[in-house]
Amino acid sequence: MQEQNQPIQSDRQRQQELVSAQQQPPQAKAAFAGNMTQMAFAQRCPVCGTVNEATATFCEHCGSPLKETVCPHCGAKVDPEADFCEHCHTYISSDRCSFCGAPMANTDEFCQECGSPRKGIVCPTCHSLSHFGFCERCGMPLTDRARIDLEAAWAVDFATEVRTLERQIEELWRTKPVTSKQERARRERNEVLRQRVLQLLRDDGEPAYAQTAIEREHTQLQTPDELRSALEQKRKMLQSLLDRMELQPTTNPAMARNIAMAAKPHLSRLAWRCNFKNALHPSPLACACPQKGGKWVVLTGHEENELS
Repeated sequence: MQEQNQPIQSDRQRQQELVSAQQQPPQAKAAFAGNMTQMAFAQRCPVCGTVNEATATFCEHCGSPLKETVCPHCGAKVDPEADFCEHCHTYISSDRCSFCGAPMANTDEFCQECGSPRKGIVCPTCHSLSHFGFCERCGMPLTDRARIDLEAAWAVDFATEVRTLERQIEELWRTKPVTSKQERARRERNEVLRQRVLQLLRDDGEPAYAQTAIEREHTQLQTPDELRSALEQKRKMLQSLLDRMELQPTTNPAMARNIAMAAKPHLSRLAWRCNFKNALHPSPLACACPQKGGKWVVLTGHEENELS
């Protein structure tokens, strides 16, 4: 009953305020009119009910979006700040260049800032059409800005360490674990035979082996548990370095995508964890709001199931 009487009481209060406002001086009347105008255009959060200012995009209390936007291609709901639809994987901003983020008129076929075509660029490597500075399929840089960002991203003091860990992790992924003593003995014999053949080729004067040092294969004979432990250790070491390369929030989603893609290691089992939804994406090119920041993460089997 109390909830039903609330609208009536608020209407009565509003009428009383209007009557009292008419009895106030002109300055007070103007201030009252301004307050009433703000109240008329105020936005109520659909989640928590908090009343927000008319110009607010997100609720000041719970952070939920106040203005609903839909993708012009598939009709799916998208965030007001998003320039990319994660449902149909389409760039939806018509007034911004997808390659550099510069303003574009609806009639512009090419960006006045970077010269990139609105219709996208065909990757010279995999021949797929992309609307971003890096190829959406193979990750190749497609613009001069992307190539500059790629060079700058790896001009860090720990770049060599990152590349070394990448190779070690890839090698561990390809390593077949030893599951029995018999298999260990067999692989030890094969290694002795391999070194013997290489020595014979070298002694025979084969040019390809004359100056080659004969070393034991780097692949170690490890049990599944040993291999799993070594992989986890290397993964954590690499992740700590990737954390140092985390993309901080910015205002330009196009530049955020370029910088994030430039910092991508060569590993195949990687994903982009965005700050927008704390979700895992194949890359920042698939994130609706990469300008919120994020980082690359080395995937485990469990995390691969979280990819969106």
